Amino acid sequence: MSNLETNKRQLSPQKKQAIKLACTKSAMNRTAKRSDTILKSKIDGINDTGEIISKRDLFMLGIGLYWGEGYKRGNNEFGFTNSDPEMIKIYLKILRDVYNIQDEQLVLKININMMFIESQLDIERYWRSVTQINKEQFTKTTVIQSKLNKKYNIEGYKGTIRIKVKRGEFLKTRILESIQQIQRVIKAFPK
Repeated sequence: MSNLETNKRQLSPQKKQAIKLACTKSAMNRTAKRSDTILKSKIDGINDTGEIISKRDLFMLGIGLYWGEGYKRGNNEFGFTNSDPEMIKIYLKILRDVYNIQDEQLVLKININMMFIESQLDIERYWRSVTQINKEQFTKTTVIQSKLNKKYNIEGYKGTIRIKVKRGEFLKTRILESIQQIQRVIKAFPK
């Protein structure tokens, strides 16, 4: 028998209760400190952003989003695909407010996994509601065959949506050159 097991058996019920209480208080203190840190981080995030978003802020956000989610290779079409409805709303705002793209210039396409074919109409309605774009501007939904080992959040699954700008090759060139310029400027920073 180890010393630890021997010591545990020798503790009185009162000491065992005191140890449990001390452990509980310690855990509560750690939780409180973590909650305080999370709250401070949230306040810092709000303060970092401020309450006013300028057109330049939208422009830079749009460049970053396109850099991560936009079509950069292949043909010259402008395309942006994502599954996050808030990101899609923001990107539509960027296209409208920064690049003066009219809704009539947009073509949207929904992609869903074959596992969700029975929900296709609901998913299509969902994305029309999110984007507030006319049904006529949506092309036929693409149903994708996927590997069986991929896991999906079945309850929240809404597929992805692609935003394309008609005759958007010049917009794509403009945005890709903005990305290149940001890279050049950052490389020029002193270390």
